[in-house]
Amino acid sequence: MSLENHLNTLIYESAHTANSFVFPQEIPKNPNPLKLCKWYANEINTVTEQLDILEQNHNTLCTCSKGCVSCCHQLIVITYLEHQIIEFSLNNLPLKERTQIRETTLKQCKFLTEHGYSQNTFSSPYMPFEEQQKLQEEFFSFKLPCPLLKQDHTCSIYTVRPTLCWSYRNYGSPTECEQTWNIPTTLKYSDWESRITKRLYQIKKPSRKYTLKILQFALLEMLSKKQF
Repeated sequence: MSLENHLNTLIYESAHTANSFVFPQEIPKNPNPLKLCKWYANEINTVTEQLDILEQNHNTLCTCSKGCVSCCHQLIVITYLEHQIIEFSLNNLPLKERTQIRETTLKQCKFLTEHGYSQNTFSSPYMPFEEQQKLQEEFFSFKLPCPLLKQDHTCSIYTVRPTLCWSYRNYGSPTECEQTWNIPTTLKYSDWESRITKRLYQIKKPSRKYTLKILQFALLEMLSKKQF
């Protein structure tokens, strides 16, 4: 069976599993920020374990590995609750690390603004697919490392990383990831993403004023607050 057929089977089985999966954690009521972050981290771990099992069952293993950071140069957008979770996590990082993130974020936001980007560039999940593709291609060409990426190629908030990060896996050569963001051997596990998002929204519905935000501009907003 070709890799393409393996991936088609894998994504089909993943969707079926995601739709019927019973999560072990209960959805908390009015959690404080710390409890919400711990709950979300456990949700990510649960999904990661399920994806690992699916890969093993179909003998199709992900080629992503620690230190492989090409995907950390892609355009990442976050939701309202992800914003809250990331903000709390940032606030609990060492001062030196927060300072470095702030400096990188300021530089990147300035660069992006000069190239016509703003916090409203990717504000709607209903942006036409072709427009999303164009934005992703252009953003990847900038070669901007995620501000949350540390010098040792690890993520500052890995346990609560954005959905677009944990739901994305590559099954081809890692070197392809360095050349382009649009790789045919990658899978986006949208069904698991949808399940987690729905569970998050049972905790707290998003503010009508909040739209999807490009990570760099969301970080700038978080880091501009007094506690930082």
